Amino acid sequence: MPARVIGRRTNRDLPMIIWADRMREAMADHDYTLRDFAMLKARWGVSIQALIMRGSHLGLIDARRKESLFKQISARGWRKQEPVQVHHEEPALFWKLMQAKFGDSRAVYTTAQERLGLQSFYLGQLAPRVV
Repeated sequence: MPARVIGRRTNRDLPMIIWADRMREAMADHDYTLRDFAMLKARWGVSIQALIMRGSHLGLIDARRKESLFKQISARGWRKQEPVQVHHEEPALFWKLMQAKFGDSRAVYTTAQERLGLQSFYLGQLAPRVV
């Protein structure tokens, strides 16, 4: 299956954001079912399919088990829409860093734009003002 490009990364790179030690710890007890992966998705905010791929990359899931899990996902119609909804998060830390560096004035995005070389519109998207 070809990799879909997401920004400068591909969907094959995404599972790497899940730390190996956390994944090994989570999967130490038993062979995970889709229900188990759904609970991890709810806790970590990472797709079930990415969790399976990360488990496979770490050698925690063998090829046959991975294939079985993906067949189950397809049979349930979860390839494009998984059952667990993950709430949208706002990047509050980036705003706090900008606020600490450039102040809390209305012109914080303009000041940051000049120093960082990013348009204020993009900075506003990356670091929405936290009130």
